[in-house]
Amino acid sequence: MKKIVGLLFISMIAIGMIACSGKSGGAATGNGKAASGESVTLLVWEMSWGPALKHEAAFKKLVQRFEAENPDIKIEWQILSWDGYLENFMTAITTGTTPDVSTGAGGQIGLYSKMDVLLDLQPIITEWENEKNPILNDIYSSAFDSARFGDKVTAFVMGVAPKPIMYRADFFKEAGVDVSKLKTWEDYMDALRKCKKTFPDKVPIALSANGIYGTHDIANMLFANEVGWVDENYQPNLLSKESLEMLNYLKQMVDEELIPAGAAGYQYGDILKLFNSGNAACIWASTPAEVGDAPFYDQIEILPPLAGPSAKTGYVPNTPNQIMSFKATRHPAESRRFIKWFMENSLDYFVEYGGANFPVRPSFHEHPYYKNDLKLTQVNEWVVKAGKSETFPLAHFYPAFLQLEGEYIPGTVFQQICLGIDPVKAATEGNEKIKRAIEEYN
Repeated sequence: MKKIVGLLFISMIAIGMIACSGKSGGAATGNGKAASGESVTLLVWEMSWGPALKHEAAFKKLVQRFEAENPDIKIEWQILSWDGYLENFMTAITTGTTPDVSTGAGGQIGLYSKMDVLLDLQPIITEWENEKNPILNDIYSSAFDSARFGDKVTAFVMGVAPKPIMYRADFFKEAGVDVSKLKTWEDYMDALRKCKKTFPDKVPIALSANGIYGTHDIANMLFANEVGWVDENYQPNLLSKESLEMLNYLKQMVDEELIPAGAAGYQYGDILKLFNSGNAACIWASTPAEVGDAPFYDQIEILPPLAGPSAKTGYVPNTPNQIMSFKATRHPAESRRFIKWFMENSLDYFVEYGGANFPVRPSFHEHPYYKNDLKLTQVNEWVVKAGKSETFPLAHFYPAFLQLEGEYIPGTVFQQICLGIDPVKAATEGNEKIKRAIEEYN
């Protein structure tokens, strides 16, 4: 925690310099006085969840609908880039300039809850209970659990970013891979080898070990063996038998050149470009929308969960993304009202921008946009509904999670393996870093 907070203080910038779009309005934490009957202005930060133009248009339309139904509340909104987002949030927290409402990455919730800066959203649930609102039975239970700390609900999961394996069906067919027989990671390794033999100039699976996606890739591997980088007792878990089984698969993939030669330095954009240009058979990506511009999109299909050597079925990770408010808001009631309305009325928003977020309400997936697209239906069934949060096997986010993910600590293990370091040595160093991070927050 000291490391992150120190870094964020050094990186303090003026909030007005944040890259944004939206309506200009009042002060950063809202203006006006609700008690006098005048309208209030809420500042809402929206993270960049999808294709810029489509996302901005969808969020603008959502705000317009909210304002039409709630004429006593005006919304000033800004879309924030993910570049430097942790610094931007911490700067706002430490300077008292937090927005009234914000979306954000799930890992933020554990730290901000420990700092006691988030507004309790339990009153929204109480209101739903009093209304007998059917939404209470229309949100995946994990969406409530991940942001509950004691008797407080510090955020709601507004969507999840799944991490399925996507593959070229035409490549697999030509390579003689029978997808119906892919049940385990050993099966999948054989499929990658067949692709390499059939297409020697292609990369069997596009993976990146540099940055946040290296951490995501480690989660993908571990979850397939039904373990996480910490265990149920909140202790480092990279040296467990189950973890090492999967890290050894990574070593095999490196040794057999089944992943890009430059994976240690690749960012996500590099592997996305590699796949979309037709030079890879598989990719781990957030959603089919990420590869929607590929000229061979109709040949892209989704793999069901694969089981590691010690797993029964294996899981696919999904990243919960949150909507939250801060205690510093001058308008807690109005902020809760916006969040409540958002959770109830955001279907069109998700459908219209089609980004990396999948809604957490099963009824939303009955919309033709989701129901009539086999890829989206499979992602919903195999990942959104049956997958596990990145905090697995723990139910909710813990304070050290943000540092682990923000500093890519698990991902550095993958990066070291790509550079030829033995998995046991890499896992030992990774465990030590995880342990130090956890101790800093206790």
